[in-house]
Amino acid sequence: MVRLSRAEARERNRRALIEAAAQELSERGYAAARLEDIASQAEVTTGSIYSIFGSKLNLVVAAMAHLAHDLYGQMAPELGAGDDLTVEQVLRSCARRIQHLASTPQARRYMHLELELASLALADKDAFAQAGEAVVDPPQDLAATIAALLTGRRLAEDSQVRTTPEQAADLAPAVHALLLGLFQARVLHGEDASAEYYERAAVALLGMLHT
Repeated sequence: MVRLSRAEARERNRRALIEAAAQELSERGYAAARLEDIASQAEVTTGSIYSIFGSKLNLVVAAMAHLAHDLYGQMAPELGAGDDLTVEQVLRSCARRIQHLASTPQARRYMHLELELASLALADKDAFAQAGEAVVDPPQDLAATIAALLTGRRLAEDSQVRTTPEQAADLAPAVHALLLGLFQARVLHGEDASAEYYERAAVALLGMLHT
């Protein structure tokens, strides 16, 4: 059996606590979640939570970042480097991917915890801002990922004109906001919009490239 160093053991415990907290908090909510239960699930002592994170709020913020990191990482479609797609095709791929993820248990857990954190942030903005220091792996910038996917794409099937980085950077935040809004509506309100609806909504933004 390999013996972990102190730093390795602390990192192992940090990861285990974040994963346990993400599950506990998304199922029971912030107020009802017990640190004792989180520690037990992570196979550490309650004292480890305070020594590693300092507070329950810090642990919650780190757990939220963990869920967001995993979920956002799945939102961008996997496009091969050699795929010579048009901007519209990329937008449709992004839309289908996000529409699919909106129906998963992971999405519901994420949204539940996001609402919990929003409530906590409104109640104590200063404490919430300080809790951000507990985050080690921040969620990826989905808008930046979409911009990268859009850069250098053909504007149409019959065109060899390609998007510039500036055009992609202008379009990506709107695509991100629209698709994430549809994602949230589906998770929170059960609005079962089809993949085709997501695609049409995303493609409607193409007019921004010509303004």
